[in-house]
Amino acid sequence: MSIEMLSSFYEGKMNDLESILNMLDCGVVKIVFNGDQRTVEWANDAFYSLTGSTRKEYEDQSKSGNPRNVLHPDDFERVFAAFNKHIQSKEQLNIQYRVFHKNGSVVWLDVISNFIGYKDDKPCFINIMRNITELRKIQELREYELKRYQLICELSNDLLFEYDIEKDQMTNYSTTSSNFNMTSIDGFFSRPDAHGLLTEDGITALHQLFFKDVIENRHCKRSQPIQIMTEQGYKWFTVTCGIANRVIIGKLSDVDEDVKLVCDLRQSAQRDELTGLLNKAAMLKKATQLFKHSLENGQAQGLRTGTNRDGKAFKSHAMVVLDLDEFKRANDTFGHSFGDEIIQTVAECIKESFRLDDLKGRFGGDEFIVIIKNVDGPTAQALVERYRQNLAVKCQPYGGRYAITNSIGVSLFPQHGKTVDELFKKADYALYQAKRQGKNQTVFFTEDA
Repeated sequence: MSIEMLSSFYEGKMNDLESILNMLDCGVVKIVFNGDQRTVEWANDAFYSLTGSTRKEYEDQSKSGNPRNVLHPDDFERVFAAFNKHIQSKEQLNIQYRVFHKNGSVVWLDVISNFIGYKDDKPCFINIMRNITELRKIQELREYELKRYQLICELSNDLLFEYDIEKDQMTNYSTTSSNFNMTSIDGFFSRPDAHGLLTEDGITALHQLFFKDVIENRHCKRSQPIQIMTEQGYKWFTVTCGIANRVIIGKLSDVDEDVKLVCDLRQSAQRDELTGLLNKAAMLKKATQLFKHSLENGQAQGLRTGTNRDGKAFKSHAMVVLDLDEFKRANDTFGHSFGDEIIQTVAECIKESFRLDDLKGRFGGDEFIVIIKNVDGPTAQALVERYRQNLAVKCQPYGGRYAITNSIGVSLFPQHGKTVDELFKKADYALYQAKRQGKNQTVFFTEDA
């Protein structure tokens, strides 16, 4: 084959390749760099349309040779640093940057660059460029909306999240919040121990909210307060969420102060103001619940034989009624402030002498009640005696003026009764016997008393 034929064949192939490249909707360009200058050696039609310039205009090296005439100034240093690194590493470069269109608008490009060697000692690249301006606008709009909602959430004390049902992945979008140090959690429900955000009750409540209340009903729902681990420890949140395309979208509302305030109010409503012990109403309610629960579990039947239905030994509960001796005389003699001091001292001895789990209350005046849980008679007697000794050490004579003593009556559940009223009557009768027998002593109720 002659040189002329080879040249014609080669030219034909190149024309075919150029035609193919011109059919692409992405820019393809061969560029040679010389310091801060560049030369476009060849480009397809789509490349020129990216900036609105013509091939002829790019032939004017005084204009097209300086990238600063095209590149956005905010991106210039970053782009040239990336290309210099690209020359050193020879690895493919993928970068996004802005260029100016001939009409003055800004065009975002996604560029894949391949270093192909040197021409006259100048680095040469083949770049593939795609216009992503609309995509960037969408991304910027999404980022704006996300920042907007994050700001709204911060101002309203809310936190945004997404839960991908298929991936079992939780994403926290409130990254500016100091509450959580994790932005994405894999295996949120399948591996709850790995993140430790929720209590067992919280996992159950959130699973119910997501997979029952929201997915099945297809509308937004709000949870009851649940505890979630934050950088400040467990805090109370409500979770409000809905579903879109198999993704749960929701917010966490910080209700920690509200929940704690309600708890404090409930606690204060149950407490005697002077002593901090349970007041009469709270004491009756808790004691009733305790005895009812014991009866429902078959404890009463077990106590008759010493075992429950499973053959395990059960102990009873003891109701202890305490009444101060000669309190009215001391109160009338030394004044009500002195009387309040006595009541507070007795309450302190009750708290110190009986166990943390026992119910301890003030019925009013100088009368107190303690429910000792899960004890037999001798153990109950030992605890009562510990209280009497504690009181004697602290308070006799109290302030050099009055020796505090207690008359105490005790009844046992369920031997002496299965309700608060039955047990109180028996314990109060035993208390009366203690008073009759000289006071400052403990009497256990007996059926033949």
